[in-house]
Amino acid sequence: MWWQDANYSTPRISSRSNTSYETAGQGWNLLTSAVGANTFTMSLQNDSATGWGTMLSDSIPRISGWRMFVVFITPTQIDVYIDGKLFVSKAQSVTYSASNAPFTINTSQSEDYKIALLRASATALTADQIAKIYRDEKALFTDGAQATLYGSSDAVTALAYDEKTELRHVGTASGRSDFSGLRRINNTTTAITTSISAHNNLIAEQ
Repeated sequence: MWWQDANYSTPRISSRSNTSYETAGQGWNLLTSAVGANTFTMSLQNDSATGWGTMLSDSIPRISGWRMFVVFITPTQIDVYIDGKLFVSKAQSVTYSASNAPFTINTSQSEDYKIALLRASATALTADQIAKIYRDEKALFTDGAQATLYGSSDAVTALAYDEKTELRHVGTASGRSDFSGLRRINNTTTAITTSISAHNNLIAEQ
């Protein structure tokens, strides 16, 4: 799972292989590459004893800005989600064995290639979980998004959740940060030393 910006001119995103890229071995590589002004191609390639074989190759509409991708690989199927929705689901029968191979994120790309929040797991999320993660995280990729605690201190001294407003309040030595989902929507500048209590938009702090 990862977020990627709209410039897909540089391909490889990640790999897990016990040999170097584009040589025979066991593993996989996930790539994107530009194929036109309005589309790009995502390829999932298997690294087998006979060389690289494409497990998935699909053209995806190019939309300006950050987009979220989720790819599930099983011995029988590949599912690709884009922006919280299933984009393609394909049967596949390619297997690989790379139990001792390192997982690599390609960082030797040009400055116009951006990737964020890349995660890998041995278990799959549900469609509802993917949709929720997309809704929660997309706010982080808007202009001027605030997603961190206010001030220079990251030592949390108090927490509170307002069930009426669904806001979370986090206290530090720099003040109180109020969060809606993952976005900080407000802050104070008075240090919180002991506790916060919140109910129906009434907040008491100490």
